Amino acid sequence: MTEQCIVIITGHYPPPFTANAIRAYYMARSLRKQGFDVIVIPLLSSWCGSRIGEFNEKIISPFVSVKSELKRPSVLQRLQDFIIKQKKRSKLLSVLRDHNPSTIIATLPPVEAIPIAFYIAKRLKIPLITDVQDLADDYRIMERPYLYPLIRYYFKKVYKAISEAELVLATTEFMAEELRKRIRNNNIIVVHNGVDIKRYTKCFEIRQSFKTQEPIAVFLGDLNWKYHKLESFIKALNLLHDEGIKVRLKVIGTGKLLPKLQKLTKKLRLENQVKFFGYLEFNKLIREMGTSSFAVAGRPAINNKWIKTSIRLTIYEYLACGLPILAYGPPNSYTQHFIEESKTGIYIQSDNEVNIAKGVLKLLQLAKKATDINYRCKQVALTYEWNTIMEKWAIFIKDVAN
Repeated sequence: MTEQCIVIITGHYPPPFTANAIRAYYMARSLRKQGFDVIVIPLLSSWCGSRIGEFNEKIISPFVSVKSELKRPSVLQRLQDFIIKQKKRSKLLSVLRDHNPSTIIATLPPVEAIPIAFYIAKRLKIPLITDVQDLADDYRIMERPYLYPLIRYYFKKVYKAISEAELVLATTEFMAEELRKRIRNNNIIVVHNGVDIKRYTKCFEIRQSFKTQEPIAVFLGDLNWKYHKLESFIKALNLLHDEGIKVRLKVIGTGKLLPKLQKLTKKLRLENQVKFFGYLEFNKLIREMGTSSFAVAGRPAINNKWIKTSIRLTIYEYLACGLPILAYGPPNSYTQHFIEESKTGIYIQSDNEVNIAKGVLKLLQLAKKATDINYRCKQVALTYEWNTIMEKWAIFIKDVAN
């Protein structure tokens, strides 16, 4: 019997470049385990051609994107790339027609994936599944408010395609609720992001024997993004220092904001407390996370739906290491709901350094009282193991594909 073919149109693929790539990776693995033939189309690829992936999935890049994995393009470059893809979508249709797919899955981001997949699905007369990982329009309006009218105009097309999808996936309950307000499609299910627990077993083991006189916070992230608000946490460390409380910070990651954070650290005379590691190979990353006391996850405390309905995938990775979370951002966000519901840390409804400093003290007190919080974090992470999440998800895909 010939395997049914499912196409995934996404951004980068495979990992480690983005959370988008990580989710698509485990999606492809799950579909291969279910016996599907899988083709992945990475729209944000710096190479052109075909190759075979880790699970014998076919990776086909019919055109080169100006967006590389290491550097974000300018607005003009991205716009040119976007237009070229719209013009060449017939080429992709021709490539996929030869493979006779039964279902097509499109992720958001990137913003062009769903309209291109919708175009192909209509012409091949196959079901479309949309995997909405972010409310990308709200993110882009926050990032580039001067493009507001253009972004809203384009996303009318995106939401129209999502409205006609056979199945809509959302990564959080808050996101699913917001999507129900925006589209005419009630066939929405929540498929959370997750974590590969086995990859972080060593990290958790290190944590169990690690002891320190001074608390050590760790931050892991792409420092090309200004939405981590890490500068607020560094300023909070300065306030705590003035009160005679010394908390160290490890910053793991690199990007254009790194020099600014280093400059701020020097200005506040915190060079002995804040250490910048840059990019680390995975084994070294595990060592540094394992020898930390808690993890940091921040966002601007503004009323933005992208921020309020999503959660950093890194939070699940922190928890897999047994690290309690110190998070901050807007009130009534999904991150707040998750942390308070799971009792895995402290959430501050602010990005102000005074409030963050108070939150750090609360977290340190919580860690003293709840000596089992490390185990609790690990247990919560286990419920978000990628295999478990994607096996449940594959059941829905089978129903659509058949």
